[in-house]
Amino acid sequence: MASYNNFERDNIKNANIADQTKRPQMTNKQMESTVGKDKFKEQFKKWITFFKLNLDIFAVWYLQLDLFLYQKIVLHFMGKSNLAVIIASRGISKSFMIAIYACCKAILEPNSIICIASATRNQAMLILKEKIQNELCNMSPNLAREIKTIKVSQNDGIVEFHNGSRILIVTASQNSRGFRSNINIYEESRMIDEEVLNSVLSPFLISRQAPYLKKPEYAKYKQEPVEIYISSAWFKSLEWFWNLIKNTGENMINGDDSMLVAFDYHLAVHHGLKTAKQMEKEKEKSDDISFAIEYENVMYDSEGSFFTYDLFKNARTLKKAIYPLFPEEIASNKKITRLNKKEGVIRILSCDIAMSSGSANDNSIYTMAELIPMKGYYLRRISYMESHNGKTAMEQSLRIRRLIKEFDIDVCVLDCMTIGLPVLDLLGTPLIDDQTGEEYNPICAYNDEDLKARCRVQNANSMIFGMKASLQLNSDMIVEMKNLFQQNKVEILISENDAENFLANTNKLYRDNISGENKAIYELPYLNTSLYIHECIQLETELKQGKITVKEKRSGRKDRFSSVLYLLWVSSLIEKENMSDKEDDYSMSDYFIF
Repeated sequence: MASYNNFERDNIKNANIADQTKRPQMTNKQMESTVGKDKFKEQFKKWITFFKLNLDIFAVWYLQLDLFLYQKIVLHFMGKSNLAVIIASRGISKSFMIAIYACCKAILEPNSIICIASATRNQAMLILKEKIQNELCNMSPNLAREIKTIKVSQNDGIVEFHNGSRILIVTASQNSRGFRSNINIYEESRMIDEEVLNSVLSPFLISRQAPYLKKPEYAKYKQEPVEIYISSAWFKSLEWFWNLIKNTGENMINGDDSMLVAFDYHLAVHHGLKTAKQMEKEKEKSDDISFAIEYENVMYDSEGSFFTYDLFKNARTLKKAIYPLFPEEIASNKKITRLNKKEGVIRILSCDIAMSSGSANDNSIYTMAELIPMKGYYLRRISYMESHNGKTAMEQSLRIRRLIKEFDIDVCVLDCMTIGLPVLDLLGTPLIDDQTGEEYNPICAYNDEDLKARCRVQNANSMIFGMKASLQLNSDMIVEMKNLFQQNKVEILISENDAENFLANTNKLYRDNISGENKAIYELPYLNTSLYIHECIQLETELKQGKITVKEKRSGRKDRFSSVLYLLWVSSLIEKENMSDKEDDYSMSDYFIF
C-alpha cells in the first residue's frame, strides 16, 4: 500500500465513528478470552441500568446527539420521574426533547408502548414526521438502525422498533378509547380537555410487560407507568392545569418521583434558538397577554379584571364558522348553500373602523353574528370575524357591502365617530364591486336622523345602526356585554387548536393537502376570537363620574372588543323589541352594583 499516502485501515478509521454498526467489534474469541460470556452479560446489564438512569448520557454517547445543557438536565430528570411537567415558551424545542425522550425509552426498555397525545392529530404527528423521521434519524445513524418502520399518514402514526417498542400518536378525544401504553406524553397539555384526560387517556396506562418481569425473582420490580405533561403557559383559571403545576412542584420538593421545570424565551435567546431582535419583533406584533403567555412563560391571572378568562371559556362552544365567499366560489357564479339563512334568524354585521396602516395602529374589525330565536330571548352566535389594517374608506365600504350581500345581513352596525363617517357616506352611494362587477344599492342609517340625512339618495335601504358612543352608552354597553356572557346568551368560536382538529375531520378542502396560506384563511375566525378574548382580559377598567370606562394597556388593542361590544348591544335592542315577553324599560347598568 505504499502508493496510498493517506491509507488507513478500516478498524482504525472507524474507531470513533458515530454509526455503531461500522465500528470495529470484538470477535467471540476475544470476548471469551478477556471478559468471559457471563461477565459480559453482567456488565451489559449494568450499562443498561446506568443508561436508564442517565438518559442524557445515553442520548449523547449512543445516539451521538449534541445537546444543550438544559436539554441534558431535562432529559436526565425525565428518566427518573414517573410524573414530569414541563412548562416552556415557544421556540425552546419542546417537541425535540419529547422525541429524544421517547426514542431513548423505546430503545432501552424493549416492548414499551409510548403514546403521544395532543388536542389535534397534526400537532402530535409533527413529532413523528419532523422530529423523529426527518431530524433525529438523520442526526443519529444508530437511532435509524434501531427503528424498524415509521408510518405517517392521515390514519396512521406509529414508530416501530426492532426490539418490540412502539411510539403511537393518539388524538385526545372521546373516540380514542381502547389503547394501552406504558408512557403517556401529553403534547401541549393545556389544550386537552380535562374530562378526556381523566376518562380516556390516563386509563391507557399499564405497567410495562417485559418478559423478564414475569419471572419470580423479578416480581418485586414492577415498573410504574409514566405521565409527561409538556406545554406552554396559560391562564391560571384553567384550574386542573394550574393545580397540576402546583402539586407537581410540591411533590418534587417532598422527594417524590416528580419533576417540574419551566423555561422562558431568554433561554432560547441564550442558546441561539431565537435572536434578541426576533423577540423584539414578536413583542411589537403581539398583545401583552399573548406575549406573556407564549414567550415569558407566565401563568396569567385574569382575576380582578372586569372581563376574566372564565367569563369566556364556557362560551367557546361554536365549532362551525360561517365564511364569506372564497375567490373560486365567486368565479364559479354558483349559488352557495352554506350561506343560506334559516327562517327566523337575524344576522348582524358589526364594523369598528380604522384607517391608518402599520402594526402600531388600530385595525378595522368586521364581526358577524346570528341571532337564533329561543324561548324569550335570542342566542347570539358570533360565527365570523375578520381584520384589516390600513384600508381606505372606499376599500372598506366595498368590503362591507360585499359581506352584507354574501351573509344576507339584516342590520349593519357601523362605528360613526369621525373616522367612520367617510365609510358611512360611501355606503350611502351606489357602489360597483371591482371584483364581481356587481352594483350595490345605497344603504343608510335608521337610528339617527342626522346620520340618515348624510345619505342623499331617496329610498335608500335603512339598515345601518350608526354607533356614536358616549360615556353613558359605553358604560351601559360594557355592563350588557358581561351580562350576556354570564347569562349564557352568547356562543363564540372554539379555540384555533380545537378548530384545526374539527376542520380536518369535517372540511374536505382543509384536509386535502391545501396550502398553508389557504388553511390559515379557514383558521382566522377562530384565531380572531382568541385575540378578542385577550383584548377583553387585558383592558383596564375604572369608574368616571359613576360610569365604567375601559382603556387598553401599552401596545394593547381593543378593536375586536369594540366590534363585539357594538354587536351585542344592538342585539339586545333587537331582542327587547322583538321578543313577546319583553319587560318594562330598564337601564342595563341596573343589573350591577359598584
